[in-house]
Amino acid sequence: MDKIINKYLQLLLLTVLLVSSAQSQRMPLYLKAKAPEYILSDSEFEVSLLLRMFDLNADEIVLHILTSDAVDLRGVKVNGKQKIFSLNKSGRFKKSFDIRFDLKDNFTNYESFLNIGLNLISAKYESSKIDFKVDYVKNKKIIRTYSADDFGSSEKAINKVNFNFYKPQKTPGKSILLKQDSEIKFSFNDKKETSNFLVEFWGRIDNPSDKFLSFINGSGKDTIVSININENKILSVKDIDKIKFIKEYFVSKNAWYHFSLFININNSSADIYINDDLILSIEIGSAFVVNNFEVMFNNSSAGKIEIDQLKIWEFNNTPRLSLANKNYEYYAADSSRLFLNLSFNDENQIRNFNSAEASLSFKGISFKNSTAPIFSRAPELNAYLYNGIYQLEWKNNSRKDADYFELEKSIDGNNYKKIFETFASNDPEKIYYFSDHKDVSNDVIYYRVKQINKDRSFVYSVSLKIGQGEIKLFNLGQNYPNPFNPQTTISIEMLEAFEVDIYVYDIVGEKVAVLNKGVLSQGIHTFAFDGSNLPSGIYFCEAKSEKSTDVRKMILAK
Repeated sequence: MDKIINKYLQLLLLTVLLVSSAQSQRMPLYLKAKAPEYILSDSEFEVSLLLRMFDLNADEIVLHILTSDAVDLRGVKVNGKQKIFSLNKSGRFKKSFDIRFDLKDNFTNYESFLNIGLNLISAKYESSKIDFKVDYVKNKKIIRTYSADDFGSSEKAINKVNFNFYKPQKTPGKSILLKQDSEIKFSFNDKKETSNFLVEFWGRIDNPSDKFLSFINGSGKDTIVSININENKILSVKDIDKIKFIKEYFVSKNAWYHFSLFININNSSADIYINDDLILSIEIGSAFVVNNFEVMFNNSSAGKIEIDQLKIWEFNNTPRLSLANKNYEYYAADSSRLFLNLSFNDENQIRNFNSAEASLSFKGISFKNSTAPIFSRAPELNAYLYNGIYQLEWKNNSRKDADYFELEKSIDGNNYKKIFETFASNDPEKIYYFSDHKDVSNDVIYYRVKQINKDRSFVYSVSLKIGQGEIKLFNLGQNYPNPFNPQTTISIEMLEAFEVDIYVYDIVGEKVAVLNKGVLSQGIHTFAFDGSNLPSGIYFCEAKSEKSTDVRKMILAK
């Protein structure tokens, strides 16, 4: 293991030990469990445990791994070596997998700790959890037992682990498979712009892998950072000098992870995210050059690496936009340009190219059906009140996947009944409607749309809670045209006569125009907005009454 990885792991261990030592007066042990966020149902996955003991006045300890029928234990490794375990019945949980440790062999001093890897398999359930219990044994008698319930929530000496399993949809299509000695390489050839940019993709890495992903500076071909998975399944980094922030991250086999690299040219920095977590922030310096900047995937191990949904952006948004949309095939990013978008669904389009602006090459790749957690977008449900009747409407946000919709209703927010069904249309402008009489017998009612996809998977819209005063009094339309130069028209549909104020604000919140102030009658009203005296940029039109507010974004492009 090279010096950088050793230094990284030493820093990680030191952090754990310092935290543990500070709490040792009141905590007899420290057990930290880490699990993947996205777990395929009916498949194997891994959980990492870090165990450290403080009270050594015992002969052995017994670690109980408590599970339900939704999870089964297939194997255990302790510091990289196979460990025998036994299966017993448990009370509150259905199964207890027990692992025994001789303290003389495993915990020789106060500084000792164990790295325990659990190989588990999920059943066909939507969720589950595992809990842990530790017995102290002396002279073959249990003298003390600890579980997560014995510690306060702020102490976190033992943590429970919750699992959410998912079934893959057909939405992601195919992924690309890198076996040993395979690689993908992308580089900018002659790019003069100095925009920020973002590299994002979904990845699945089955085995420890050295430099499976590298980002290389165009100036002198110096590696900015390379990412590895070490033998403990901890993500580590190489080839970096100026680290601003680093966080250890466990990577399970068979699990998908969303990777994002955001390079901020103005700040001369690079940030790497996995799923929603920032795991590395480094300084790249003023010597960074976009020309010949290179992204390289490489599999030098005997394991397999899968890549899906590879995107490279000229990105002038916050990276949080990418993270918020990571589970969807497409998303819009204003002021950004999608430079490369590879979903790998059409094998004929995956080929080497070398243009004036960029080049892309593949070596030794193959294709397979993707199981990445890419899902169809749920419809967005809205409700309006017309003369005592609820007008419910929604649009199809996933035309490729949706087969039909079911509108459901509930009086308690838990138990829903279907009240309407309709087939999905391929028309991108189609709006689906349903009218329902106001339910005067209940203070609150709930609606939601269930979208059933062609592969029989389904997604739900956000539940719409409707109570007294919660129905919108108006519907603010999107301005047209948009973008505009310099004039545009804004329409508002008043569902009832009511007092409403309509203002236009710039991006920093300064009011630049008053379109209406006072009562508007029931019906459709239009207002003209002239941006002749305003600079190009983003503006917001806000309609506000005592009971509701609506906002539309407008783009003035001169």
